[in-house]
Formats: sequence, C-alpha cells, structure tokens
Amino acid sequence: MNKKILISLSVIAAVAAIAIGGTVAYFSDTETSSGNTFTAGSIDLKIDDHCYYNGLECKLNSTANKYQWYNPQTDQYDGDCSCTWVSKDLETGDVFFNFSDVKPGDNGEDTISFNLTSNPAWACVKVTNIVDSDNTCVEPELAAEPACGRHTSGDPNNGELDENLKVTAWVDDGAGNLALACNNVQDTNEKVIVDNQPLSTYIDGKTSVVIPVADSQHGPALQPGNYCIGIKWNVPTTTGNEVQTDKVGADLTFYVEQARNNPNFRCVPPQPIHVQSGALHYGPTGWGGWSCPPNTTVVDGSIRVTGGDLAATYAWKPGATTGSFSWPQTGTSYTYGAGETGYIGQNDNDSGETIYLDFDCMPN
Repeated sequence: MNKKILISLSVIAAVAAIAIGGTVAYFSDTETSSGNTFTAGSIDLKIDDHCYYNGLECKLNSTANKYQWYNPQTDQYDGDCSCTWVSKDLETGDVFFNFSDVKPGDNGEDTISFNLTSNPAWACVKVTNIVDSDNTCVEPELAAEPACGRHTSGDPNNGELDENLKVTAWVDDGAGNLALACNNVQDTNEKVIVDNQPLSTYIDGKTSVVIPVADSQHGPALQPGNYCIGIKWNVPTTTGNEVQTDKVGADLTFYVEQARNNPNFRCVPPQPIHVQSGALHYGPTGWGGWSCPPNTTVVDGSIRVTGGDLAATYAWKPGATTGSFSWPQTGTSYTYGAGETGYIGQNDNDSGETIYLDFDCMPN
C-alpha cells in the first residue's frame, strides 16, 4: 500500500467519525430567567399629634421657631408647649398629655394621627405603667377626703382625679367628608369610641390596658395612609377638693401587626371560659358529655373530671375522632350540631358514680 492510499484512508476515517458523531446529537434549547429575588416587605408606623388646652392651640410659632400656645382670640403666642409635632417615630419626651395644674372647668383635645406605610395592618394602643395616686394630701383635700394617702396597696381608688376626668374618643375621619378629617373636631356621624366617660371606667384597679384601633373584631384593617383618633377631656366644674394634687398618668404604646395572612388577630387575645357540666350519671361503660356555650370552641387538653373516674375523655370538635367514631357523632350516637363543640368521656366500668366534666371553651 503506497502513501497516497494511506492518506485517502485517513480522510475517509475522519469523515466517518464526523458522520457517526452526528447521529447521536440531541435537540436542545436554553431559556434563562435572570434576577429572581425575594425581598421582605415592611410595615412602618409614624405618629403625629395636634393638641388644644382651654381653647389655646399648641402650634409652631414660625417667628420663634418653636411650638407655643396660640390664642386665636388675640392672635398671640404665650408659653411653650410640646404636645404637637409632625409625623415621626416617637422618642423619649414625646407625650400627648402633660398638664401639671388641672382644675375644675379645664378641658383639652388631642388628635393623634397614625401614619401607616407599605402594607395593611392591624393596630392597637397599649396603656401601661398606669399611675392613679393621691400624690400629696393638702389640708382642703384631707377635709373632703379623710382617707387621702391612706389607701391600701392595689386600691383602685387611690386618687380621685381619674373619676372626675371625663373622656371622649372618636374616629376623626370626617365620616366620609375628607375636608373634615383630622380636624380636631367631633363632627356629625363620626364613629364614637368613648362617650364622655370617666377615665376611671377604663383604668381603675389596672396596671395596663389594651385598646383595639383595628383588629379582627374591630375591623377593617388599616390600609397604608393616615388615620386620626380624636381624644377630648374635661374636668366638670362640680368637681370638689378631693382631687387636689391627685395625679393620673400612663405610657401609651402604638402597635401594628401585618394583616395579610393574619385574619384572626386580636389586640386582646380571648380568654378561655371555664365550664363545669351538670351532674352526669353514666352507665358502667357508657358515654356522656357536655357542650360549650354558643360562639365558643372547646380547648384541647383542658379537661378535669370530678366526682368519678373515666376510661377516656375527648375534646369533641370538627376533626376530632376516636377508634370507632368521628365528629359530629359521639359514642352514644349523639350528633353535635353545626358549630357545637364540647367534651365527652366514657366510664371505666364503674356504676353509681356521678361525674362532672370541667373544661375550657375559647370564644370564637
């Protein structure tokens, strides 16, 4: 075989290799989605305030470049004030009410604005560190209130100012008229939260209180935007010397929580209602039970049996089951009605026992 023939054979082999390689190729395509990210949303709450005291308005005196009491009758400023500010995160010293010389006949008003950004939210106000004190006992107060300063610890009537400080609160939204929203005035048809009630109605004997602004029971949720609550107060002219030097105060905390995927949020979580059944006379291995009050649901794991012994107990509500039957039908063929829940149990082969079921039911 000469050299030319060898070269020709090499070329044929290379072409054959290419041809064979081509027979094992696959159809293909490529698509790329770039820039995929997850970014957490945000909820940001800012508060502003605008207050009045005895007809004077706390507003910015542009000449003095500070907040002062403005008299609209004389068009004059007199004395510094600190209960009006623009929307911001609250800081130490930002107080809505700071009056140290309140007398019968005094009155005031604050419009507190919630500025919510980014996402719908539920909103609550927490009142903590409540102070209700006689403070000091001057001679006229002692004459009107001989027990001044001698109340026992925890006495809900330590001071009398809260009993004589009348409060009205409302949603200052203009009742559909945007021109009247957040105007420091209780306009017709605006929702009233508190109607000229003594402050003691809400704080007597308490160290903290939670007030819903918007939750699942006081909806709807706040949408991003501005919401105003008006609060006005007065001390009636009929108030006597028993309130002299008394002091009442508290810290206010504004709290918001996302509403999306959180439809059942409550500012004040419901507390379980304790239920004790009537006397139940089971057969030796019989079944008996008791229902929760309307609009409540039985709580798992909160059963106490008194007056007898049971072989088995079950919280009976949607989804509950034993080896032989499922909610709504019990072992005695009793069928729970729509929305009805409770506790059931089976006797442990005793006779002549009187059984009581103690359990908890949570408000819906």
